[in-house]
Amino acid sequence: MGCHESSELNQKTDDNALREYKLAVQTQMHFNEILMKFRAFGIAVVIGVYSYAITRKDLGISLAGGLSSTQLLAYAGMILTGVLALIDLGYFFRLLLGAVARSTALEEKILYRLTSTISSHVSKWQSYILISIFYGVIALGGFCLANFVQPIEPGQPQKVAIDGPIEVKIKSIDNQIHNSKR
Repeated sequence: MGCHESSELNQKTDDNALREYKLAVQTQMHFNEILMKFRAFGIAVVIGVYSYAITRKDLGISLAGGLSSTQLLAYAGMILTGVLALIDLGYFFRLLLGAVARSTALEEKILYRLTSTISSHVSKWQSYILISIFYGVIALGGFCLANFVQPIEPGQPQKVAIDGPIEVKIKSIDNQIHNSKR
């Protein structure tokens, strides 16, 4: 093999490495986009479950331990949050990390350092911790909902403790003002 043939082979190897690098970076972007859509969809569903839990009156569900329907739905939202976190961290995030690892390995063969530069600023463990906090806050919302929030039953008087006199003006359907002092 002559010097010219060796140079052509090196050029082809560099071109192939560059093409593979571009594909690996596109794959990173694709996995990142999937993750963002997955998280957005998951949060919307969990918030929907939590919102439904707040607005539901008693569904007539009774479990051992006397859980209300609000608590049951809040716990369901917390479980869903845990499942989403497992799918995110256990599958999609690992796919992204694989694409990042491949891009970083290819950067040793080419002159680009995009992936390794970005990765040097945010470690894998920092990412895991931040994503875990993200899902933890959502689950904490469900925990607070299940343990500290009770839905307001329509038509039921609400008790409010107020010190001192209070004046209430209520406009009735026939637009008459009724005053009440307490």
